[in-house]
Amino acid sequence: MKHTLFILFLFIILAACQTAPSATTPTNEPLLSTATSVPTSTSIPTATFTPTPTIIPTVTRSPSELEESAGALCEKSFSAPVVPKKFEMPYLGLSKTERDNNPAWRIGNSIPHLYALSEESVRSIICNLETRQQAGIYTDGSAAFRLTLKITVLSWPDGTVVFSKTIESGPPPKTKVGFGGGYGSYPEGSSITEWALEQFEYPNFLYFPKEKIYSVAISPTGALAALGISPKPSEAGNSQPSRIILVDLQSLQTSIEWDVPASTLYDLAYSPDGNVIASGGNDSNVYLWDSQTGAMLGMVTLPSNPEMIKYSPDGKFIGVMTFSDMYLIDSKSTQISASYPSIGLTFSFSPDSKIIYTGRGGYEPMTGNVIFQLFDPAAINPTIAPDGTVSWDTPDFIDGFTLSPDGTYGVSFSSALFEDTAITDRVYYLSAWDMNTQERLSRTRFVSNFAFNILEFSPDGKQLAVNTNGGEIWLLDTSTWRAIRILVGHTNPVSELAFSPDGKKIISISSDETVRVWSLEN
Repeated sequence: MKHTLFILFLFIILAACQTAPSATTPTNEPLLSTATSVPTSTSIPTATFTPTPTIIPTVTRSPSELEESAGALCEKSFSAPVVPKKFEMPYLGLSKTERDNNPAWRIGNSIPHLYALSEESVRSIICNLETRQQAGIYTDGSAAFRLTLKITVLSWPDGTVVFSKTIESGPPPKTKVGFGGGYGSYPEGSSITEWALEQFEYPNFLYFPKEKIYSVAISPTGALAALGISPKPSEAGNSQPSRIILVDLQSLQTSIEWDVPASTLYDLAYSPDGNVIASGGNDSNVYLWDSQTGAMLGMVTLPSNPEMIKYSPDGKFIGVMTFSDMYLIDSKSTQISASYPSIGLTFSFSPDSKIIYTGRGGYEPMTGNVIFQLFDPAAINPTIAPDGTVSWDTPDFIDGFTLSPDGTYGVSFSSALFEDTAITDRVYYLSAWDMNTQERLSRTRFVSNFAFNILEFSPDGKQLAVNTNGGEIWLLDTSTWRAIRILVGHTNPVSELAFSPDGKKIISISSDETVRVWSLEN
């Protein structure tokens, strides 16, 4: 992570101390209610799902009690011997500053993703003591100060000091301006956040402040993850190039990175043999890169920006979805072989590469012949004839669709925007489809205040990973569509995720500026 962000990680708490968010853990209670009757022409199992509130871990002491006990350790830490070692995450941060009217140790966690969500999860205490020394007098007669920040890190709960550091601020400004204008500033160029992350023992995430992580693709061997990183428009004027970074999934170390001309990088895809990475961004080009060296191998210009990119399983084609059309690119000649009208922003190749499934259904790649018509389960309007026959309207579009690894069934997701539930939450539907018989196998009705926009099968097809706009990742059992596991850690919505080829890990990216690696083995 090559950035120069200057964040005073827990070092200065100018405003009121922040309160750490409540932790959530998966509930063990069943998440699906008894199947309900739905008027259909055939018997389709349907169940209603209302998310059960997640459990908040029991805290043995109140925040004030924890502040008192941890603060006492902080007070002693500045005169205690140091036993150097890397400190463990998650941490609890406490700060004390002489600028307060009543100086006291207060909990205030300002590095996202690292702090403890409960007392039981604390592994380290970071103490930040800010003192000040008068360094002059302003023309208005008020005092000007220089600041000293003393930092110690303690292992919890034994209180052993494992790290100590002192940082001196620069001189106060000559003119007193704005809030805090009477104080000096800490050295510019110090990447304290980056330094802090390097101190933690085996973090399970990567942090990219001031950048946006748009896409992730895992190599066919599962050893590497390709990340698409773009500068945030507010930070770079949307003019700097994006980067592709290859990360070792064991060590989380960068193996290679290179610039991409597009200022926003929407999607990445590995070729089936792992030798090529295709990228698409906001310059309407699809770039092909040597995955070992980062050298550009080719470029295809499209009429509009590539939003989704996938290789066919046989490696012969690159499918590219844009807002207006879908294109098939010959992977050898890098020429456009076929194009089709807009069919949504999601698609899947069948395992034999002979069919492309989209929000409308399935069709043959080269001819465009429709061989499977998929309708929207959320917008179905049943019409019952006098003789009792039931017919359905079949809208053209659904919100999301994905195909199982063996190609035997697919899952669609749709929102019921206008369904009257007499509650404030919204209604969504998850439907399973038999790709051979073209019949819907089941429909699950979700009542929730969040929506899924990612559907990702595990390699064995037994689990479906879905995201929420609250940052959680839910793993659904595909035989029952019950949530069997909830992954909690992201502080903002998850924008993309992927399983490793062996199904033992999930990589997720989020607008909280982190890439997380989740182990599914424990």
